Amino acid sequence: MNIGLALVALGLGYALYRYVELPVRRAPMQLSKKSLGAVVAASIALVLVSIGVTRIFSPAIDYADMRRANRGFGSGCEFEKAFPLAAACSNSKFPKILVWGDSHAMHLVPGIVATTSVGVAQATRSHCGPLDGLAPVDMQGHDRRWARSCLAFNQSVFDYLAQAESVEYVVLASLFAQYLDGTIRVRNANLHRLEGGNLVEVEPSLSLALERLRATVSKLRSLGKKVVVVAPPPSSGFNMGQCLELKASGKLYLGADHDSCRISTTAYHQHQALVRQFLAKVPNEAAVNVVRFDEALCSAQTCETELGGVFVYSDAGHLSIDGSRQLALRMGLANQLLAAAR
Repeated sequence: MNIGLALVALGLGYALYRYVELPVRRAPMQLSKKSLGAVVAASIALVLVSIGVTRIFSPAIDYADMRRANRGFGSGCEFEKAFPLAAACSNSKFPKILVWGDSHAMHLVPGIVATTSVGVAQATRSHCGPLDGLAPVDMQGHDRRWARSCLAFNQSVFDYLAQAESVEYVVLASLFAQYLDGTIRVRNANLHRLEGGNLVEVEPSLSLALERLRATVSKLRSLGKKVVVVAPPPSSGFNMGQCLELKASGKLYLGADHDSCRISTTAYHQHQALVRQFLAKVPNEAAVNVVRFDEALCSAQTCETELGGVFVYSDAGHLSIDGSRQLALRMGLANQLLAAAR
């Protein structure tokens, strides 16, 4: 489609040049009050017509706002360095629940807050999952320096929890794919861990991810915390948020599993096969329960991407702010997390 549109644009551009620009250049035109008035009038008319067309065809719904990035309590909770609990990243001075992880932890916060009256805080950093002593490195700007800062951030969360007596529950959430197979997210990805103060490169693997999650859970329990893991929501590779916006606007979206923008359950299982395999082993091998969204969203054939007119997703994998709340209310998310934590 892009190639076709480019060819059409070239054709129209040549037609404009050949039949409008060249004739105007060659025309014996002289500046006069009449010609100047005609140009000004035509320009004003063009502006007024464009404003009218924009108002007629612009959507009444602000899709950019609906699909804005879900950072939980806010963009200030994208911690770049150590974790000092900020007032903006908690709804209580004495939070009972800490949500810890990467962007797939951030997008849970609006839903958890909407379904519980106890205090919630978030300790989050994009791409930096809550696996003790393990950090992903890839070709998307996450280099060795970033890996070291990710490890330091996770250690600072442990340091906070060691003195945060009010926190009883820790919710661990991540995409997890970056720890399992470098080809899932980006080519040439690997992992780094600290050994004797030095960063050592290691291959991503399911067994290593399980080992580090087990270590994380063990540390948290030694601090007297109950722990639960949350799986990433269903996805299959296409941008559900964009698909829903274009469908609502009456526009075409190519690449979706269905015209309805629903996710194919089969495609979801294939796309997240390794993550699902990892999470299936977590309860037995890491001794921690996993809360999933499958029951609330999926049937045998498809998974919903819209609930009651609310976009569940903002993009290809993250819950929108309103979608997080709507989904959490549907499944009683906070109660499920507290019941599953151990």
